[in-house]
Amino acid sequence: MPTLTTNFSLTKPDHGQTGWDALLNANLDTIDTGLASPMGAPNVVTSTSTPLFDLSKGHVHILTMTMTASAPIVQNPKDGQVYKFIIKQDGVGNWSFTFPSSFKGAGVISTAQGNAAANKINIQVFTWYNADSAFYPWGPMITI
Repeated sequence: MPTLTTNFSLTKPDHGQTGWDALLNANLDTIDTGLASPMGAPNVVTSTSTPLFDLSKGHVHILTMTMTASAPIVQNPKDGQVYKFIIKQDGVGNWSFTFPSSFKGAGVISTAQGNAAANKINIQVFTWYNADSAFYPWGPMITI
């Protein structure tokens, strides 16, 4: 009889057991679920002139802009954590967004940048570093 291990509750095959396909697939599904669960569902942020990104609500934050965000607020970062910001334009577009000054190397969303057209999506990923009280980008902002 197969036994359960303590890591992710994986099933360990018996010595000499054959037909591992189903067992292996079930274990991979368990691992995928275990790794994804800490991420949680994306946090949907309300569009205001001062949208609040509460990082305690997850690692992925989505804002669909219906107005210019002149002073976004970001709170509750954890040292070393990775955060993804997905900033969408509504069907009207041309809304500007500037990350707070604690975001080093952050992209700017504006008509001057050409990334604020209707229905455009801007994505950027950062890591929070407590020692500097700063977010550092993993790369440039991507616009789709």
